[in-house]
Amino acid sequence: MSNKVIDNETVELKNIIVYYIHQWKYFVGAFIVSIILAILYLLLYPRTYEMYASVQLQENKDLIGGGISMGEASGLMKSFGLSSGNSGGINIDDEIMTFSSNSLFSKMILELGINVSYTKPFSWHKLYTNSPLVVTADSLTMMSLSDRVALKVSVDAKGNITVKSSKGKEIFSSLPAKLELPQGEFTIDFRNGPKNSFDLDILIQPVRWVAEDMINGFSIEEVSKLSNMLEFTCDDHEKQRGIDILNTLVRIYNEQSDSYNKTESKKTIAFLDTRIATVVEDLNKTERAIEEYKLKNKMTAIEYDVQMYSEQMKELQSKIIEMEAQSQVVNLMDAYVKNPDNKYNLVPLMLSQDAEGSPLVAYNDALLERNKMLQNSSSDNPLILQMNEKLDRLRENVYLTIANARNGMISTLTDLRNKEQQLLGRIGSVPMQERVYVDFKRQQEITQAVYLLLLQKREELALSIGLDQTKAKLIDTAFVKQYPVGPRKLYAGLFIIVFTLAIPVGVLFLRDRLKELIGAYKQSV
Repeated sequence: MSNKVIDNETVELKNIIVYYIHQWKYFVGAFIVSIILAILYLLLYPRTYEMYASVQLQENKDLIGGGISMGEASGLMKSFGLSSGNSGGINIDDEIMTFSSNSLFSKMILELGINVSYTKPFSWHKLYTNSPLVVTADSLTMMSLSDRVALKVSVDAKGNITVKSSKGKEIFSSLPAKLELPQGEFTIDFRNGPKNSFDLDILIQPVRWVAEDMINGFSIEEVSKLSNMLEFTCDDHEKQRGIDILNTLVRIYNEQSDSYNKTESKKTIAFLDTRIATVVEDLNKTERAIEEYKLKNKMTAIEYDVQMYSEQMKELQSKIIEMEAQSQVVNLMDAYVKNPDNKYNLVPLMLSQDAEGSPLVAYNDALLERNKMLQNSSSDNPLILQMNEKLDRLRENVYLTIANARNGMISTLTDLRNKEQQLLGRIGSVPMQERVYVDFKRQQEITQAVYLLLLQKREELALSIGLDQTKAKLIDTAFVKQYPVGPRKLYAGLFIIVFTLAIPVGVLFLRDRLKELIGAYKQSV
């Protein structure tokens, strides 16, 4: 029984194949039509090229700076870091999001003017620098566009320019000319001087829309998980436009990053300036007190008269000075962090133990991430609110870190001073005024050490502001790959095969079904 079924199915399949072979004219016709359509596709579709560029993202270590050692400068401290670690660590995913953000693309599109497309009638090819006309408007008008603006421009042999828009038709005798439309004021001009008669279709699109379309066709990928390299590719039938898009996008990214870093450095300099002014005032008070004390007690060159201090006392006082200076810096940090005006400002890393993974570094990294997110979203964005909550938790850890550092320094200072008192107690022959003078000198040296630290850091930041920093270093400047990516011959071949087989089969099937339905209807009537 099963063999009979198989034989019947084989016979039916043979009949179907023979039936379609007898209808070979349909297949030949479909083949000819598909060949014509494929040739038209290959001839009319603009030749499309792939542009490529690659960059290396470089960490910015100048925003808060590297370690500073003032031991040699002051002669008192061996290792005292104003900040350490790297606050400019790179998150590749964040940088890819920044590169592919609508705002960055919008700036690039505005600069190149590619939200305005120029095409000849009945052509798919968008002109670029070879367009005979150029339409411009101020950036505010371009950014405020909420719909497309279509213009048809005709230039006759006499040089008269006819512009058709939704508003109607306007005729100009010469260019440049102002075109007043409901969307704003646009200027039309020849790109490279007057041309012979021609027709041109112009389409002005909202910048955000163009950016959205470009982002969808843009590729940004990291080379590997272990590198800071990014590869950019985009397709365009105009080679120069594709090259300009890639190079301009990277340049605007660098300018934006440099501007942000300089702004943050200026904020840190402002903080340092206020602290330097306070330290200078304290230093002046100490120096005046020393001067008055020496005059009152008729003291001169005490340091050369005192011979009873041992090398142990010198080392002990050096340690006390170092701890006092660090204690003052911790107090500066504590006042800065607890100031409500600095709630979302970077905390200068002023503890020598600060390193990657510490609460202060984690807090600064979270702040930098929040600032990057604010460039592409508003402050009421749920992600921003969530980040604010995270920062509040991290800020508590910062308070605790500073408090622990202060307590540790107080404990160390107490121990050092006890040892100092023991040594001083053995120096019973030292006059009281000499002891007071030593305290004055110690306070002066502590204040000088803090002043030198803050001043050096300020100079480093001032130098970094004067330098143009490139965050995305171009490894491969944009270039056009050798072989075009469109029109694709493979697509044309697949279209010929599918069209040649599917269309005749579909037509014949529908025809036969229609005949069966008509026959069934006639029999029923």
